[in-house]
Amino acid sequence: SLHDALPILTYQIVTIKAVSVADPMRWASTTITLQPPTAVAIFLDPMTADLTVLGQQQFNAWVTGTTNVSVSWALSGPGQLLSCGTPFCTYQAPSSIPSLTSATLTATSVADQSKSRTATITLRPPPGISISPAKATLTALQYKEFAAEVSGSGDKRVNWTLSGPGSLQGCTEPSVTCTYRTPDAISSSQPTATITARSLADPNGSASATVTLQKTFLEVNLG
Repeated sequence: SLHDALPILTYQIVTIKAVSVADPMRWASTTITLQPPTAVAIFLDPMTADLTVLGQQQFNAWVTGTTNVSVSWALSGPGQLLSCGTPFCTYQAPSSIPSLTSATLTATSVADQSKSRTATITLRPPPGISISPAKATLTALQYKEFAAEVSGSGDKRVNWTLSGPGSLQGCTEPSVTCTYRTPDAISSSQPTATITARSLADPNGSASATVTLQKTFLEVNLG
């Protein structure tokens, strides 16, 4: 007969036997395997991420113990979610991170909303960069070395570019210093040159130095 069954807590094999009332020697049996319900579980990878401005990280969530493997995603903190579904979700850091902060991303099982996993995303401000000297005044055929300092990153190298007259010496490869050479002759129509250092760790981070170019006047004493 049918009745409300007790909870199945362990793996069991049950045999049901039917015996003829008219002839007890005649019977038949069947075996039923009882298994406890599989608990729903959810997993998330990675559980941590470390990003700076506009950085992206893809997360993967998967559910076991049910045929419904769908997950929902929820973000707490700065940034935004891109292209989220099952099983992937992409997080993007905000365009501005003024100081060290964090966000959390939670994946929840649709089949059992009591089951969830949360990843922690550390958000770091972009590396700072400065150049020294920030200003210089030079005349024709002079050399000046500039140095860039990058903070907040292990990679201190920068790319150097020049806008205006003159040339850069020994700066074709990323480095922390660069030498500027003034032109052979200085035109009054181009009195300045700008030297820019751009961080390899953060291409959006740069600093510039301004070189004022002075014409040299030859003093002739006729006396």
